[in-house]
Amino acid sequence: MNIFRNSILALLLLTSSALAQLQVDVGEATVMSTNKVVVTTELVDASGKVIDSAVETGKPSVPTIGKQTIVTVKTEAANVSIFADDINRDPVELTRIGKSTWLIPPGKIWLDVRAIDFDKNIYETTKLNVVGVGPKTDAPLVANEYLVGQASADNAPQDKVTRELVASHHRQAAEFLYGRPTLKSVSSENDDSPATNVFAWLNLQAQSMECPDLETCKQWAAWRQAVGQAFQESQEQRQFSKADWYKAFNEIAESLK
Repeated sequence: MNIFRNSILALLLLTSSALAQLQVDVGEATVMSTNKVVVTTELVDASGKVIDSAVETGKPSVPTIGKQTIVTVKTEAANVSIFADDINRDPVELTRIGKSTWLIPPGKIWLDVRAIDFDKNIYETTKLNVVGVGPKTDAPLVANEYLVGQASADNAPQDKVTRELVASHHRQAAEFLYGRPTLKSVSSENDDSPATNVFAWLNLQAQSMECPDLETCKQWAAWRQAVGQAFQESQEQRQFSKADWYKAFNEIAESLK
């Protein structure tokens, strides 16, 4: 499972819609998001009863930072809830940050805000519509089982031609493991020949790759370093089989689409 942590760095452009005991502020925030992979392993008996379990948490991914619309609710009520619908009036689940702030996805969103506290005799509601800005919520998630997909997606330059070329190199690297069209190994022990070693072959492709400019070449060098680090971290968490290497190379290829 993935756990997403969000940190609000700055609040801008605040406007208010206030009632006597309920104030709703719509603004824009810089949001930094990271994710961690959490693996839970359970030991069960013959009947399926859990005997013991262990939880392992991986290192956080490279943070992504962007502007996003937020709603902040100010009230003395103990219970606050927000019901949201999109432009098609389909329900939308909002991400809550702390006790009083919600992230608003892109597009037009209708909000029904309710503050309830019977002990304080508070029952207030307000409705409003908000046009959210921020990253697209319908973008496909990057496959990241081996940690290399996210590292690749986060660091790859927006260089479409080279992205397609690098993706094809990694798809071919995966095929080499099964002898298609020739057999190559991932083992680097006493083997640095592109004719027999997958990583040596990938390095050769990288050396012969032409970038549109020097800055893009530097970005691809940083990408290779980030992906290499992700590979190392992933191997610290699991022992790679041939099938794992095959999937990991294709995970990189898919991240570059």
